Amino acid sequence: MDPITALSLAANIVQFTELVTKLFLETKVIYTSATNAPVGVQTMSAVSEELYILSRSINATAVQPLGLNRLATECIDIAKELRSAVDHLTVDGNKTRWKSFVVALRSVRKSKDVDELRRRVVELQTRLGLQMQQVLSDRQSALLKAFQSLEEDNRRLELDRSIKLDKVTTALRKSVRDLQADNTAALSQQLQQLQQLHDAMINAADDSNLIAAEQRILMGLRFKEIKRRSEAVFTARNTFKWIFEDTIDLRDSKVANGFKKWLKEQRGHFWIEGKAGSGKSTLMKFISTHANTKTYLSAWAASGNKRLVTTSFFFWHSGSPLEKSQEGLLRSLLFEILKKCPDLIKFVCEDRLKALAHEIEQWTREELLETLQQLATQDFSVRFCFFIDGLDEYDGDHDDLIETLNTLLSLSDIKICLSSRPWPQFRDAFGKNRKQILRLQDLTRDDIRTYATDKFLGNKIFKQVADTNPEYKNLIEQVVDNAEGVFLWVYLVVKSLLDGIRNRDLLSDLKSRLEGLPQNLEEFFTHMLSQIDKTYKKRSIKAFQIALSAPEPPLLAFYSILDNLEERSGQMCGDVSPEIALEEIGKMEDTMKRRLDERCKGLLEISTDQSQQNIVFRNSVVFLHRSVRDFLNTRDMQNMFKEELDKGYNVNLTSCQAIVETIRIIRRDETVWEGADAKASVELLPQLFYHVLEIETQYSSSEVVLNAHDILDRAESILRDSKWKWWRKDTAFVGNAVEWNLCGYVKRRVNSWQGLLPTRERPLLDYALIPSKVKYFPDALRSQEMVSILLESKANPNEMFKDFTIWARFLKTIVAQRHLARQADIIDIAKELVKNGADLKAVVTRTNKRTIVAPQFSVWSGMPTGKLEEV
Repeated sequence: MDPITALSLAANIVQFTELVTKLFLETKVIYTSATNAPVGVQTMSAVSEELYILSRSINATAVQPLGLNRLATECIDIAKELRSAVDHLTVDGNKTRWKSFVVALRSVRKSKDVDELRRRVVELQTRLGLQMQQVLSDRQSALLKAFQSLEEDNRRLELDRSIKLDKVTTALRKSVRDLQADNTAALSQQLQQLQQLHDAMINAADDSNLIAAEQRILMGLRFKEIKRRSEAVFTARNTFKWIFEDTIDLRDSKVANGFKKWLKEQRGHFWIEGKAGSGKSTLMKFISTHANTKTYLSAWAASGNKRLVTTSFFFWHSGSPLEKSQEGLLRSLLFEILKKCPDLIKFVCEDRLKALAHEIEQWTREELLETLQQLATQDFSVRFCFFIDGLDEYDGDHDDLIETLNTLLSLSDIKICLSSRPWPQFRDAFGKNRKQILRLQDLTRDDIRTYATDKFLGNKIFKQVADTNPEYKNLIEQVVDNAEGVFLWVYLVVKSLLDGIRNRDLLSDLKSRLEGLPQNLEEFFTHMLSQIDKTYKKRSIKAFQIALSAPEPPLLAFYSILDNLEERSGQMCGDVSPEIALEEIGKMEDTMKRRLDERCKGLLEISTDQSQQNIVFRNSVVFLHRSVRDFLNTRDMQNMFKEELDKGYNVNLTSCQAIVETIRIIRRDETVWEGADAKASVELLPQLFYHVLEIETQYSSSEVVLNAHDILDRAESILRDSKWKWWRKDTAFVGNAVEWNLCGYVKRRVNSWQGLLPTRERPLLDYALIPSKVKYFPDALRSQEMVSILLESKANPNEMFKDFTIWARFLKTIVAQRHLARQADIIDIAKELVKNGADLKAVVTRTNKRTIVAPQFSVWSGMPTGKLEEV
């Protein structure tokens, strides 16, 4: 029973006991009815009516606390007895007037019965006090626990609702304390206190529902990698301070810097361009988090009498789909804005707030952009500044991205600071106003000197030799002169020179080392690869290929497990040893970090997410820089890799093996499988399906495909043996394979069922016709080939699922998404279904009306119903 209902029942019981107690204690004259009573004098008929009304308000049900139920039942029994006596006095009594209610009662009931009634009322009062203490304790605990959960989500989302939550919980605790302080208080006082607590709980419930709704909206926007790239970017120390100066000192001159003026006064965009490795991301992180930025932007916002909201997004080409897409950009911007201004949620997310009781669809790019436009065009008295890094790392058509950015920039209360490589499309879009551009590599000479000096003088050995021979410090200037504004080159060169210093190289050797290092980044990467020991060459290439082929940064655990399996079994695939335990992973990863460093010479690095409690998910493998990935993906490098690796090696199959073994290791530890990491384990499945899809796409039929299918079977076996009930369903795993369009695998599985498709769960044909959007792809992978495979296996389009036929559900979905209806593959799928007996008169319910959907589909698709009938 909810606390508000419990309090309401308790208040009604208090009212009843107060009335009865008053009747027993009063010595006032009482009359039978109003007809023979003076004005204002109490009557038996009025008492009867009041007892009836109060007893009706006391409702004992099974859902209420047992103690309150018993009290309610006792009240009803007492009310019946009293009303019976009063009715007897009113109907059969000869007297019309008594000295008091008790005197009247004794005329129709024995004295001991009247005394017993009085005793029961007194006892009822006492028991109510004790029961309310228990109810309040339980209910306060439940409410405060709910608020604690809200507070935890509030902290996790960094939602600006702490003050409101504190205010509500403080008021609630005070009301409870007031009531608990004196359970001997007069009934009227208890009733007043109960009413106050009742009101406090209603207010608390309203506030908690609002905050919970806000949190659900934000959770729908947030994604787990939302800050991963920005947190991984190097934090500038003692560099880039010139960005807030009006002029910048160069080697031989000074140049004007319009950035501060843009922050304080101007709108539109400011573009920071720079070649690969010049430090754009580091500068963007420095700007977006610096106090000066907020100070200057606040002046811009104040000039329009508005408050300021800033947020940032860092594109990352090596990251997950949301880290390199417009959807990720817009979700991140909107999440940060609404997190800082939760009061705006009810205005711009009204439809979503109404739909919270139902399953909510994922945000679309169009909806996200429209919501951002609402924020900037409606009168919310807010100005926005976005910092968007790495436009060149966006994975898609850059002209589409530019169009989206220009849509935002067209709004007077939005301005954007952008960074990218100097590619022609960005120069055409953002490079026309010279006062709002910085060419980074021309401005960082002093920053590079500061960085190199800090690194060299921070090394004890270098400091010692430089103190005795000042010529060592000339190395710093040589590095600065050769850098050409590329921080990444400086980072690699300084690292190489410090290796020489640790080896106690002579100054002449250090100079030779520096002169021998290429100044072009790609040539430098080639040089680094040439330093890899020949013993490790194949393992190095495999390490690079795993990172290149992964749809998102692979876990370090994958590499550890693959090394371990190879050492134990002597092979990458096939039957594997079941001996790897979860507690071994930590030690294995420490070893693997050393191995990767030696095998890849720093071109692959370890990214650590400290928020992950489980060691398996804490470390992932990333490229040193985007330019490294680009270099390794060149045709020349890929041809070289192919020549070096064994013919039978397949990187996608290797990755599948690592993923499944990782799930199996975690599955073996039941404590982990029951916790939050279980969900993370299942989230590895999209990576598995992705790699199998790559294999099926590359190989129509081969041993590689069969091996991949065997690995999928092992994954299903692990999940069906888990405590996750959903994966025990007959079609759960294969249904996911259908949504991933794994035609080869699904065909093999349904053939093994010999036409007896599972019927207890969601039909596979429904998965095929109404697939969920899968990770790594912008749209659902609906295909006619998959539908044909299932129809050939006797799937029935007229099979019922969730109150409608699969065919009707398909048409309803397509009609609701008009942009899909005219697609050729959708029309071909519809024809295929009709050929296999789909009912053209199928009905669905929309807005409480039963509708035949085939005609509507015909309207949107442009294909007459008659054509479908001819099919």
